[in-house]
Amino acid sequence: MEQIKERLEQNLENILKDSKEILEKYSLSNLKVIGFQVGEKTDKVKPSQAPILKDFNEVLEKRNLQDAYIIEFTIAEDSGKEGFCQIKIDGYWITVRCGR
Repeated sequence: MEQIKERLEQNLENILKDSKEILEKYSLSNLKVIGFQVGEKTDKVKPSQAPILKDFNEVLEKRNLQDAYIIEFTIAEDSGKEGFCQIKIDGYWITVRCGR
């Protein structure tokens, strides 16, 4: 997990930039990713198949983090206010911390 952390830190700026493109794809361009929780892929752990999380995980793969996956992410409005909300994307309900 320590190696994943190092690679995340090295690629953080690019990951956040790519995340903005994902949010735009899902019509969430008024929000920004301010944090995310990452797990390590194992034989027993499979990442979520929700489309938005699959897109985030593709970003990790693109940044040489194939052994990691996004568990959850935090989004906020530019004001920085946070709360919890659920969004439904392609039939999947996803609970995220987000701006109100």
